[in-house]
Amino acid sequence: MREKLRKPIDDVYLDHPQSFTILTTTKCNARCFYCYEMKSKNKHHMTPETALKAANYIASVAPKGKTINLNWFGGEPLFNMKAIDIITQRIRDLGVNFMTSFTTNGYLFDKDLSLSFAFCTFFFVCLSSSFNFHSLPPLV
Repeated sequence: MREKLRKPIDDVYLDHPQSFTILTTTKCNARCFYCYEMKSKNKHHMTPETALKAANYIASVAPKGKTINLNWFGGEPLFNMKAIDIITQRIRDLGVNFMTSFTTNGYLFDKDLSLSFAFCTFFFVCLSSSFNFHSLPPLV
């Protein structure tokens, strides 16, 4: 009897997703041997127009009154801070509460950039390479 009253999990999460992974760029400054982006010759950057559309979509499907998760991904998402700024500002303007995380190699992170991340909850920094790995010329 109890099973009949439950809504299928897909219906709950597809109607009102609480987590969004946003690929802001395929551009990267690392050469991780396991990365699927390495084989792509064309690098793509999310445009400001697409960033605004993404923010509006997220706000329209986000569950009201709940905190959502924005997960920044790439390539190296820090290469497209403009898209990140547009999306976070628009979502904030629309009254959506959010937490955010980054999957990054951390190479572009500096003091100036850190001031922009007061809203950031988590950073996932790839430590699978040595310093020499990052001293190679960028493939951008």
